[in-house]
Amino acid sequence: MTTENTVVAIDPTAPSAAGASSSTGAAVVNVSTPTSSGPKASPENIVKVQTNIQKNPAPDCLRVRFGVMPAAEIRNVRIMLRAPPKCALTGVACNAPKSSVNGNLVEIPMVPASAVAWTEFGIRAEDFPQGGMYGGEVFYCNAKGEECPPIRGAQALQLIDVLRPANAVTGETFGPSFGGMAAGESRVQIKFNDGLSPDVLQKHIGTIGNLSIRQVRGKECVAAAQIVPVGHLVLAHITVDGNNANTIIRSNSKEFSEVMARMLNKKD
Repeated sequence: MTTENTVVAIDPTAPSAAGASSSTGAAVVNVSTPTSSGPKASPENIVKVQTNIQKNPAPDCLRVRFGVMPAAEIRNVRIMLRAPPKCALTGVACNAPKSSVNGNLVEIPMVPASAVAWTEFGIRAEDFPQGGMYGGEVFYCNAKGEECPPIRGAQALQLIDVLRPANAVTGETFGPSFGGMAAGESRVQIKFNDGLSPDVLQKHIGTIGNLSIRQVRGKECVAAAQIVPVGHLVLAHITVDGNNANTIIRSNSKEFSEVMARMLNKKD
């Protein structure tokens, strides 16, 4: 598994991170955005705060670490966590002293200057996510108790964040499942500059969508991935024609299949 470390630009005027999470199963229940009528900090007393987002794919979700890093001491810190559409937060925890968690709201009494307060949580798909942002909005006061403008740290959800290889799919089980998903089909021709081999193809579809080739027969192969933790299958039938891979993507969501097809067709 890999870890991505990204420092997110701060924009106090940016809109809230998109997509409130659902509250089914073990999902975290959202609470209202915190409000306060306390004194406002003057421009010279506003404390600069940065956020840091790290992600690490787990077998059943995407694990995320959300860090808050103030240039000077801040108090009454409240972090509103957000999940992308069709996803939910799970397993929220914070390492800061005397911190508390209530649904998607994390409260921290104080964060010292130059320290990092980490909040960890999982993002799990509840249907067929097609994008959106995850992260958090940070509300806080300076050491005098004056409110500073809230800031936001967010990162875009990628398909690979919610997809895992469907290793249980075999050549024998692929056919019936693929045949039952005709309504959710999307087609794309993936063009490669160099010689196209199963290894080259696997690297490409695996890097973008965690698709795993399950069977190769001549110039044809089949690949599969699943959305975690719901287990929705995403299947691909690929026919190699020279340096082109004529690919049929099927799932139980035509919109998701179309997004997958567009992503597979992207080349860096």
